[in-house]
Amino acid sequence: MVESPTIKVDRRGLAPAPGAGGMVEPPSPMSHAKILARHATFAPRSEEEKAFGCPIPSPSGASAARAEGENEDPGRAGAAKAAAAASPRPAGRATVATSTPEKKKEAAASPRRKFSFPKMGFFTRGAKQRDAPSPAAPLRAAAATPPRRPKGSMLLEPRGAADQRVTLVLDLDETLVRSSFDTNFDADFEAPFNLNGSWCTARVRKRPFVDEFLARVADKFEVVIMTAGVRPYASLVLDLLDTGRVLGPRFYRESCTKTANGLLVKDLSRMNRDLKRTIIVDNSPNAYLWHPEHAIDVVDFVGDPEDDELKTIADFLDVIHDVDDVRQHVAHWRSGGAYELPPNARADAPNRAALAKEAKAAGN
Repeated sequence: MVESPTIKVDRRGLAPAPGAGGMVEPPSPMSHAKILARHATFAPRSEEEKAFGCPIPSPSGASAARAEGENEDPGRAGAAKAAAAASPRPAGRATVATSTPEKKKEAAASPRRKFSFPKMGFFTRGAKQRDAPSPAAPLRAAAATPPRRPKGSMLLEPRGAADQRVTLVLDLDETLVRSSFDTNFDADFEAPFNLNGSWCTARVRKRPFVDEFLARVADKFEVVIMTAGVRPYASLVLDLLDTGRVLGPRFYRESCTKTANGLLVKDLSRMNRDLKRTIIVDNSPNAYLWHPEHAIDVVDFVGDPEDDELKTIADFLDVIHDVDDVRQHVAHWRSGGAYELPPNARADAPNRAALAKEAKAAGN
């Protein structure tokens, strides 16, 4: 039987190409016994090696040197001591100058230090892999985190204890009205205004049920207007819209907060009111970016005469006008008047009523 020739392979397991020169056969992997013998050459670390972070292996033949040291004459031992003192290597690492039976017993009784990996992140227990941050991560973080406001940046003055109403922040464009500069746009009224020295005429269509909506919410809520529109335009539109004079304070684009990526956000924390009893009605998610749990996310009004969003919202607000925490209910606004309050939703209402009564009696 003819034996097949042995083909040497490289470290990748590939045979050499035809015509290639002879390859060096890779060394066989170390056995477990050899690995243990290798680790046994590591002696306890000195203070210098502790600072470096890993042990320094003893040189080959160190055991033979220690054995020979027992039979050395005093002159040679003294020369070895002088050489060790002159060497920059930490003392007591390479050779043992003297060996006595007591030191042998002490060395045999003390266990050798086991070899271990340095404490690196991917060997640490419970370590998590770190992903490379996205270039847009700082912008998203800046947009999603409301800034810290100084005390003087509040938009509203503190409210007396006699007024315990929920604060309702309303948007203007695409929420209450729809405006256009198109002369063919079917509008309810026109609003001519001056912007940077130029006269413009906005044609404005009111959202269905807007007059009844404003009258109903003004009875039970503290109504605040906050719009990203410019003041010359928005102020005139609100004057023409609020025929019953039921709207409260008004805030315009300069009162919005501009984020690092250019979004205009309505910061409810600047209203100087209890956030648990503050609601915002807006069609733009950017407006309530920092307070989504307070938002009634009405759809854009584009001029549909059959739009009934404001009627649904008014019916819903009638149900929750006196709850302890509006954040637990606003997500259900599309249920309208059919929404049922959970138990204890108004648990603190008697206390608020008593506090308001005492404040009115005291004239506050």
